[in-house]
Amino acid sequence: SEARAFFEGAAAWSRKVLETLSPQSQAELIIRHGVKLAFYTEIADPGAPALKEYLTAYKDLSELAAFVPADRHPEVKSVAELLACKVCSLTLASSPPADAHSSLLRHLS
Repeated sequence: SEARAFFEGAAAWSRKVLETLSPQSQAELIIRHGVKLAFYTEIADPGAPALKEYLTAYKDLSELAAFVPADRHPEVKSVAELLACKVCSLTLASSPPADAHSSLLRHLS
């Protein structure tokens, strides 16, 4: 459909931008585009590809949080919580409940 093609194009654009960013100087943009990529992928295909992108965004967020200024850490925490909820809900939809539970426990630790 036309909407799916739009979101696939938006995901491709975010993926392309991500390839050009530097982790130390552009951590916030990497996090932002990672979340956008996950969202666009979920809209275009709500299955395993979306879960993979949300997991990648969560991993990037946890690795790059040190490069984000201290005054933005509450924002980073909010984004981490949002990503953890998306990972849990997508895992719950595609896997046994125990997998979603373990994903939540990893986020809480």
